[in-house]
Formats: sequence, structure tokens, C-alpha cells
Amino acid sequence: MSLSSKKLVKLVFVALAVFLFVASVVRCSVYAYTGDEAYARMAEADGSLRQAFGAVADAAGAGANVSGLTFELDAAGGLLAQANASYRVGDFGNATLFAERSIGSLVGVVQEAGSLKAAADSDRLSQLGWTASFSSVGLSLLFVLGLFGWRFLRNRYFEGVLEMKPEEVAGN
Repeated sequence: MSLSSKKLVKLVFVALAVFLFVASVVRCSVYAYTGDEAYARMAEADGSLRQAFGAVADAAGAGANVSGLTFELDAAGGLLAQANASYRVGDFGNATLFAERSIGSLVGVVQEAGSLKAAADSDRLSQLGWTASFSSVGLSLLFVLGLFGWRFLRNRYFEGVLEMKPEEVAGN
């Protein structure tokens, strides 16, 4: 063996040792998802989407402004559709990834919809209270003014009747 071949063997051995050391320290975990795991994550994403949609629909029914939440629902629905498409072609890894992203995009939507619904209910009750108060005041004023108006008209009528002079009718 010549000197250059010894250096080459030594260099290969050192490179192999460095590669094995780096490989043992830095691990790339590769995990392949099965169809059952992907289906379970997609079912979980579908349940989360249905729950979020129900909460947003309830908040909208209460009169809350849910336009921002509808964009989040649309994005989550798009991710779930991509997960379903990946699942149909047998790409279970991407199906699981898209389902998890769909679930992640729905975090907090139910709570935000609930708080928007509570705020809308509170505003509606406040408006109802003000409407009832103003209606009560208006009806009271109508009653009092009607009473004074009736007394005024009644007194005027009696004064007019009392000031009348009797007339004789011809032919009696």
C-alpha cells in the first residue's frame, strides 16, 4: 500500500466515523401513516369543523358579526377537502397532515363564536331594555296628555253649552 492509498483509507474511515456520529446525534424521524390513522384524523377534523360551524351558526343567529369566522371555516374546510383528496389517492401522510392543519386552524373558533354570541345577546337585551323604557315613558306621556286634553275639551264644551241661549222654534 502506498502512502496516498493509506491516506485515502484513513480519510474514508474518518468521514465514515463523522457521518455515523452526526447520524446518531441528528435523527430524522420518518413516520409513515396508515390508512386507519389518516381516516381517524380526518374524522376528528370533520367533527371539529361541524362543531365550529354549529357554534358560528348559533352566533350568527343571535345577530353577531361572524364574517371573520366564516373565513376560518372556509380555510379549514378547504384543508379537509385536500385531506380527503389525498386519502382517496392513497397518500395517507398528506391526508393526515392536511387533517391536522384543518384541526389546528379551528382552534379557538368555537370559543370566539361563543363570546360573539354572548356579546350579541347582551346587546340585544340592552336594546330591548331601552326600547321598553322609552315605550313606557311614551305611553305615560300619552296618557297624561290625553287626560289633560280631555279635561280641556270637556270644560270648553260645557262652557259653550252654558253660554248658549235658547231659541224658539217657529210654529210652536
